Amino acid sequence: MRELLILFLFLHIPSLAWSKDCDDSNKVYKVCSDQGKAYKKSLNSAKSTKKLVLVKFGADWCPWCQSLHRMFNDKKFWASLDKDLVLSEVGIYKYNSRDKISSGEDILSKILKTNGKARKEVKGVPFLAVVRPSDNKAVFIETGSLEDNSSGKGHDPEKVKAALDKAITSLR
Repeated sequence: MRELLILFLFLHIPSLAWSKDCDDSNKVYKVCSDQGKAYKKSLNSAKSTKKLVLVKFGADWCPWCQSLHRMFNDKKFWASLDKDLVLSEVGIYKYNSRDKISSGEDILSKILKTNGKARKEVKGVPFLAVVRPSDNKAVFIETGSLEDNSSGKGHDPEKVKAALDKAITSLR
């Protein structure tokens, strides 16, 4: 019996410690779980509805990532994009650190590789990719040029919309 208790503790204490340290219930990026499953769900949804997937790579500590999250979750802003896009927010970094999340990095690497790009071409977060689910062809959008920091760290909705419209048109 003692051996079973020791085996149980040995197997479960690491996962209990991770779940205690990794509570993403109030976070944008759900980095406590395998993000690949959520991304695949977005791909399947896009396939069945004949839409593209807008993948927003980022981190919860990034104010510009938060800005885009608010923008994409604004019903008025998203209404014009909803007919063409399914949103998938993929975390690249752990909360409060620059340590990378392997499941988020795997998604980014796969999309880049499929499109003949290298990881070094992604300079930072947030980083957008509009992906056609049938063949994983993607258009990449660096968001620095879309910023409007006049009232804090954020983005210009018109520039973001124009960049997304251009990506959608090129993938259709």
